[in-house]
Amino acid sequence: MIEKPSRVVFFLCVAAWLAACRGECGNEAVKSVPSPYGKRVATLVRRSCGATSDFSELVLIRPAESRGEPLDDVEDAVFAMRGRDQVDVFWSGNDEVTIVRPDSSADITKHLDQAGTTAIVYKTPLDLVPR
Repeated sequence: MIEKPSRVVFFLCVAAWLAACRGECGNEAVKSVPSPYGKRVATLVRRSCGATSDFSELVLIRPAESRGEPLDDVEDAVFAMRGRDQVDVFWSGNDEVTIVRPDSSADITKHLDQAGTTAIVYKTPLDLVPR
């Protein structure tokens, strides 16, 4: 039989373990690029959900006023893929953003072609090499 103080410690440990495993994810802005007219910002976000899950990279297109605000709206991402250090983003026009991604689409989980009035163009690193 477990003594009363030991039971309390046991239950506190279980509660702490459950709280640590709730699925909290961290979002880090890797790169934020304002549009040429400064009305929007494209943000490359690295998302980590703990040691047992892989990183993912997302691209958000948000109003410029949202720059510096928490990155809690990851469901609004225009692009998402599993992995890290594989994605880049830049504005290729006033209403066009280019997302550079790997050639393989196996790890891509979201891939939109338009976000409001912003067209989204996808390229691979090889597409950017001058010929």
